[in-house]
Amino acid sequence: MIQAIKAGQFDLEMIKRFSVNYASTMALILLGYWFYTTFSNYHIHYFAHNWRPAYGQNMLDIFIYTRGFWRGFVVVFAVALIPYFLVEEKGLSKAALSWSGAAKALFPRLGAVSAEERQALLSSALKFFFVPFILDAFIAHVAAVNYRTADLIRWFLMPEIDRELFIKDLPQFLCGLALAYVYFFDIVPFVIGYLVDSERLGSKIKSVEDTWRGWFFCLICYPPFNSAFGNFFNTHYDEYVKPFDGLLYAGGLHTALNIGAIFLLALYASVSVSLGTKASNLTSRGVVTTGLFQYVRHPAYAAKNGAWWLFSIGAAIHTYRAGGNWLYPLIALVFWTWVYYNRAITEEQHLMRTDPDYALYMQNVPFRFIPRLF
Repeated sequence: MIQAIKAGQFDLEMIKRFSVNYASTMALILLGYWFYTTFSNYHIHYFAHNWRPAYGQNMLDIFIYTRGFWRGFVVVFAVALIPYFLVEEKGLSKAALSWSGAAKALFPRLGAVSAEERQALLSSALKFFFVPFILDAFIAHVAAVNYRTADLIRWFLMPEIDRELFIKDLPQFLCGLALAYVYFFDIVPFVIGYLVDSERLGSKIKSVEDTWRGWFFCLICYPPFNSAFGNFFNTHYDEYVKPFDGLLYAGGLHTALNIGAIFLLALYASVSVSLGTKASNLTSRGVVTTGLFQYVRHPAYAAKNGAWWLFSIGAAIHTYRAGGNWLYPLIALVFWTWVYYNRAITEEQHLMRTDPDYALYMQNVPFRFIPRLF
């Protein structure tokens, strides 16, 4: 269309397609914004993180709230979609196909929902669910990195006599600082992946999972569903193993568990970085063979679950020594490990159905979780 405008040729069909794509996409975005900020009490109450940027020992007079963050992205997309639909999109947008498919589903006399419309509806549902969550989580992780880094700087600058009062447990603080950075680097690729669907960036969605089993094992891992199942399958662990007072070699044990868990979570974040613009759930966007994907097909799930088990072992030891029920949380963690195993299986089945290159990748990388073992 850009070339046609430069040449002074205004193709009415192209202008019509641009108008339909832009209007339908903005309508879907505005519907989502209204739903998250006005209609859904769940999003209003639970997706409400805020961040007041800190620098050194001071804080800026700026407050960034989730709702304002969402609103900012509505404005950004209102502008960015204009060149996107002029240059990038050659056919109908997923939003336009979603509205068409929804209309046919509600009024069958309009015709049957096509495969393309069904995939567009699934793509819109995917973003409708994950975009508010990922943007809210992004604010939370940016705030955690900012505050913990600022606290570390304050700790260095203050007199030594005041340091123990400011940070009473330095190893626990450093563990939290490391995890803040790990989760930040983990979430950034997913922010890009969920918001950008571009052929130029290699993030074009080829297919969205279309089985209830695939959606179930994915969504159960995210709020509000993980909280609902977590009330029964409650693992009861913190992301820091406290010292085991009175146990032989206790210091070495709790340190080893913490370092091991943080190392595994760092590997988990590196997987997200390897995915880059392809990072998102329930989608096929092309095979990734860099980083840990060279050795196993599901390194993120293996690393995350390994870290959970190390933290849980530490929590179980503390609970056992206190006379509490240490066994049930471990059984609950078995359930969550089983959930992630099924996520891996359903993802492989989806990619096998939709991407011929994945079959070759499975031959080259035969192990799912642990190199040379499993």
